[in-house]
Amino acid sequence: MMDFLKANPHVTREDYMWKWTIPQIRIASMDYTHIVYLDEESAKMANAVTIDDADDVLNIQNLGIPIIGNK
Repeated sequence: MMDFLKANPHVTREDYMWKWTIPQIRIASMDYTHIVYLDEESAKMANAVTIDDADDVLNIQNLGIPIIGNK
């Protein structure tokens, strides 16, 4: 309880004990502030590409991962 109250100074002890539910406390105790830096290959894979014409089969190759082998 004390670690949670130190990490969340906006929550009083009374709120923690009597107003907050267990799921609220568990969600609030998760730390979403960390940053994960991707390596170069993962960053390249994470970039999304918009396909303008769904009928054009050649645009499928533009997803970043070769799906159809080049002939």
